[in-house]
Amino acid sequence: MENMQHSDLDISAPRQGFRSFSTLLKRLGESNATSEKAKALQGYFTTASAADKAWALGLFTGRRPRRTVKTGLLSSWACEREGIPEWLFRESYLQVGDLAETLALITRTGCASGLEGDLSDMMRMLQELGAVTDEEKKSRILA
Repeated sequence: MENMQHSDLDISAPRQGFRSFSTLLKRLGESNATSEKAKALQGYFTTASAADKAWALGLFTGRRPRRTVKTGLLSSWACEREGIPEWLFRESYLQVGDLAETLALITRTGCASGLEGDLSDMMRMLQELGAVTDEEKKSRILA
């Protein structure tokens, strides 16, 4: 901990939960250096809440909850929201090669409000979607 710089801890501050986790994932993906990845992980786990730590460990070890929203629905809702034809989305997906990245790229504006709260809050919200209709899922996700 003494070798860490202040900037190593900035990825997570109290109540920035999901943004902190998102930043952690970005830092892990951008670096090939084990030491940089270790610093990013240490920074996150030093400041994250106990619930967020548990979720992060679960997600990193492949213990994720069951899918509550079909990917086809997410794609369709993204096209509708952004006003792009589905054929263009499919072509974009073929170029990008990753559905989550394609969704993130086409829905960049207006999504910041959905990142409020902790990782545990976000995971709880996703689990709750399993008990509602597709229309309610759409309403909650696009809110």
